[in-house]
Amino acid sequence: EPYASSTCEMATEILQYIDDNKKMTTFEAKALYVGIVMDTKNFTVKTGVRTFEAASYLRRYGINTADVRVLFNVELGDYIHRAELIKSAKPVYVGMLIAVAEEEYPNMRVLASQTADEMLNLSGVKAAFIIYLHDGEISVSARSLGDVNVQLILESIGGGGHSTIAGASFKTKDYDD
Repeated sequence: EPYASSTCEMATEILQYIDDNKKMTTFEAKALYVGIVMDTKNFTVKTGVRTFEAASYLRRYGINTADVRVLFNVELGDYIHRAELIKSAKPVYVGMLIAVAEEEYPNMRVLASQTADEMLNLSGVKAAFIIYLHDGEISVSARSLGDVNVQLILESIGGGGHSTIAGASFKTKDYDD
């Protein structure tokens, strides 16, 4: 369903219309709510009336949104690494930034994708690319706001993904390659 923000939104809609007198636990409702929050980037991307209706339905099961927010907290070290990557970013084309992580950090794959996401918050940035070392390979994490199809860009170098989220990996440790 192209209108839906996420699978969790669709599952919640289905649950609303099932008449079997079974109720969700708070834990189950929280899991669905977290999925919606993640997929919509905190209700800022791909949201519609139905997204908010699903979230409202889940809130009836006692979800504490402050508890959900805590699930998205980051370690100070990870935050600093993201900030350093953003600081090192260079424009490669109008509206596109690229940053290179010179050293490997724990959780580098997650850190790279979060950094690319965060770079999209910068004024004028339509696409962001992070090049990093992970498990002995050079990888690329790319994100866009939709104006730039990062899937096509990364497919041209052997990667893939979605028009707004894509990645690639190479069997090399040489950043220049």
